[in-house]
Amino acid sequence: MDALGRLRKFTMERQPDLMRALSLNLGTFGIMYDITIRVEPAIKVKVENFFAKVGDIMLNQTNLKQQVEGNLFGEISWFPFNTITADEEAEYIRTGKVSDTWSAAEDYLWIR
Repeated sequence: MDALGRLRKFTMERQPDLMRALSLNLGTFGIMYDITIRVEPAIKVKVENFFAKVGDIMLNQTNLKQQVEGNLFGEISWFPFNTITADEEAEYIRTGKVSDTWSAAEDYLWIR
């Protein structure tokens, strides 16, 4: 289905160049060609969201290993400079350089 709700069909015989290009993207275009999917029963999981400092998780091998091995699924997101102060932001705007007072280790990760 395309964005307008129309069923679109592509074949290797009729659109070989397009199919080769689309196949290289491993489904990122929403098109997969000649695949077999094994369906597994749904697993009910509990989702927890919490925040932790980069230094406490990513820069600590023991804690990172525990986080990865202790969860069935995990997602860690980091939005750099999330602890930057107004003064540090002003310095960056003025000079184009990140202040020496900011530390990535103090930024927060969002862990799900």
